[in-house]
Amino acid sequence: MIKKKIVFILLTGLICSNLFAQKILWEKRENLPKPMRGTAITCNNKIYFMEAHPKISGVYEYNSVKDTWEKKTNMITQGWNVNLAEINGIIYAIGGDPFRNRNESYDPINNIWKTLSPMPTARQHSNCCVVDNKIYVMGGITSWADKTDKNEVYNPKTDSWQSLSPLPYPVENPIIASVDNNIYALCGNTLWMYDTSSDNWETKENCPAWISVMFGCAVISDKIIIPGGQNKEEKAVSSVYIYDTKKDKWFISSDLPNPIQIGGITTLNDKIYMIGGCNTDFSRYDNVYEGTLVE
Repeated sequence: MIKKKIVFILLTGLICSNLFAQKILWEKRENLPKPMRGTAITCNNKIYFMEAHPKISGVYEYNSVKDTWEKKTNMITQGWNVNLAEINGIIYAIGGDPFRNRNESYDPINNIWKTLSPMPTARQHSNCCVVDNKIYVMGGITSWADKTDKNEVYNPKTDSWQSLSPLPYPVENPIIASVDNNIYALCGNTLWMYDTSSDNWETKENCPAWISVMFGCAVISDKIIIPGGQNKEEKAVSSVYIYDTKKDKWFISSDLPNPIQIGGITTLNDKIYMIGGCNTDFSRYDNVYEGTLVE
């Protein structure tokens, strides 16, 4: 009996040490100018936050050195929850509510927006990432009743779109991230990997939890960090999960200070930023948190 207890304790310790492998130190930074939901992207060593609002598509620039926010020129098209990507110092805002085919670029240096070739499939609640200077937009909904498995890629050099191998099934609110030439799509708790070279999908290890309603995630080296979001019961969560793409393993990390969904998530200088967002009741936050991975 004693030997069995010792073995159980050792196994439990191994499982816990494997699951809780890396902590994140969360520190508060300068608040947003007002409480907002939205999406964030890093460009030219600054962070840009696009407000999620049905009437005001506001743009805000964060200087991490000065710890200050500055209002910039609004997006051309009204709407909210856009997909954001950055290529060579230019930000691209794609899709979004309500069922947009929007494709606009923003030049932060000159503070100018430009209209580009629209996305072939108008949709919202999709997500995107960049591989080899091309933007891959995946999933979403095309109406309140219809989810989509679309995988469409935009080439800024030619201002053109191409349809590729679809997601394994239609999905709303996938969480998308690229590492090297591969794209990882978390759909609820199911993780898929898309090889951009072969245009093929394969399954990876499932996430320990079901996560949705995110418009971004953080990537540092070979790790994908997913802070907050909404669980299957439609409640905002404070949990943070890290996926190691080399080991094909998930780890639980340090919780956010608050349960947050629909917040802007990006990285700058190997720091994780969680910006704004809201709670379960959709009450907006103006909080900005900076996370540092601690070995």
